[in-house]
Amino acid sequence: MELSYFPLIPIKLVMDEFLDLSILTWNIMGVVNREGKRQTRVLIRRYRPLLVAILETYCQFGRVVNFWNSLGYEQCAISEAQG
Repeated sequence: MELSYFPLIPIKLVMDEFLDLSILTWNIMGVVNREGKRQTRVLIRRYRPLLVAILETYCQFGRVVNFWNSLGYEQCAISEAQG
C-alpha cells in the first residue's frame, strides 16, 4: 500500500481530539473491599476519567458491577481471571 493513500492531517488536529481524554488504570488488590471502593471513588471524583481500567486478578466483575454503575460507568470490556 502506498503512503499517498493516507490523507495528510496536521498532527495538531489529531492531537486536539485527545485533549479531553483521561484514563485511570490501577493495579489494585482489594477493589471489592470497603477501603478499595473508597479510594476508587476518591480518584474518580478527583480526576473524572473517561476510561477506567482496574487490574484485579482476584475479583469477579459480577461482584462489583453495581458499584461501577453507581459511579456512572458501564462495562465495555471484561477479561475475567482464569484458573
